[in-house]
Amino acid sequence: MTPKIRLTLASILALVALGAIAPAANAYVYWSNAGTNSITRASLDGTGTNQPLITSGGYPRGVAVEGNHIYWTDSDTSSIGRANLDGTGANLSFITGAAYPSGVAVEGNYIYWTNSSGTSIGRANLDGSGANQSFITGASSPVGVAVEGNYIYWANNGSHSIARANLDGTGANLSFITGADYPNGLAVKGNYIYWTNASYATNTIARANLDGTGANQSFITGVNFAGGVAVDDNYIYWVIPYSNSIGRANLDGSGANPSFITGASFPSGLAVVDPPSGSLSPSSHDFGNRLVGTETTATFTLSSSASTALDIEAMGIGGSGDENFGIFGDSTCSIATTQLSSGQSCTIKVNFSPSSTGSKSATLDVQTNDGLKSVALTGTGTPIPTISGAGKPTKISLKVKVGCGDANTCTLQFTGKKMGTNAAITPKTVFVPAGQQPTVTLAYSRALKTALARGGRVSVTVTNPVSGGAKSIVVQVAR
Repeated sequence: MTPKIRLTLASILALVALGAIAPAANAYVYWSNAGTNSITRASLDGTGTNQPLITSGGYPRGVAVEGNHIYWTDSDTSSIGRANLDGTGANLSFITGAAYPSGVAVEGNYIYWTNSSGTSIGRANLDGSGANQSFITGASSPVGVAVEGNYIYWANNGSHSIARANLDGTGANLSFITGADYPNGLAVKGNYIYWTNASYATNTIARANLDGTGANQSFITGVNFAGGVAVDDNYIYWVIPYSNSIGRANLDGSGANPSFITGASFPSGLAVVDPPSGSLSPSSHDFGNRLVGTETTATFTLSSSASTALDIEAMGIGGSGDENFGIFGDSTCSIATTQLSSGQSCTIKVNFSPSSTGSKSATLDVQTNDGLKSVALTGTGTPIPTISGAGKPTKISLKVKVGCGDANTCTLQFTGKKMGTNAAITPKTVFVPAGQQPTVTLAYSRALKTALARGGRVSVTVTNPVSGGAKSIVVQVAR
């Protein structure tokens, strides 16, 4: 029988409380305060501002969040800093040697930044090693930078354009989108590119399709010298340095609120972390009737619907009847390795093998960084079909007492054999009424006589077609 993974709901919650399992991840908007040399964050609803979360030690500008870390550029120290998402473990000189760095982006195995006092985009490994300050050259006072899919995008403040190149730095198109007006912050999300036009004359947030077409330089107006911009699954955010505030609008540009968060100190760059969102389906499953000691399997699907990866932190079977259910080892969901991006899913296979008769119930519990996901499991253990009271075969008849094992009609089958030749006993099958234990008599016939002759035998099998399983006996004639 498949080994079972058991973990009660109470056990999972206890692990969360002890810190062995992280609770559901919180989502935040992070921004740099150039006025106080710090990094700050607030909840996505604008509440819970934490000032300062990190003291940068210089002039912080761009901000990026990836995995368990926050990254920022410091133009005073010409460096890239890194810290844990809660602000601890800050390394102010994670990467050094940049040239007045501005924007920063993190994707896959690399960190990218703009050297805004020069003409290049820098890149380093995720651990900070292998820094290449001239990964892409030919930029014009680059400011904001973003990475999405197979491309890196950046804002050329000097040439009033949005540029694009392949992730390996080749194929740079320095005029991918033209007509911007001192573009500053840059973000890419879904099917669109967003940037801020930070000139006195424009003061807008612009948007274009990912292929550079359909540029709308006035997608959101009146943003008052906006700096960095960020986009999550629901909103667009931007910093307003001279108003010391963070603005927010709907993805379609409507509902702009320039004072969504106030109390910043000359904010420059910002980043936003979407909350993870997952579901486990179906929400319940009834395995129905199953013979004691036999097993059946059902498959459940864990899916992610947000850009932030959905992580599995614990999973198991809980509830009073947990010993009757188990998780198969060939499930594709794994505590150690599963990270589901938007649209991805994995499966969990659960078996039901009742150890006794009667109704059984339990839950499949999966603790994720989006909270606990559970499925109600039910099933019923039914008795094994029985064959008893087999009478001694005679030249007249064969009597056998049978039982279905539950409230389902069973099938009783007879076959006879003598010296390697099958005897066609009639009738071959008899239906046993549900819930009854009748004595079935196989009447005398030539075939039965042949089967019961010296050295022959009769096989008797009762089968439960609903619950599965069978019980057999062989009536042997003595030699």
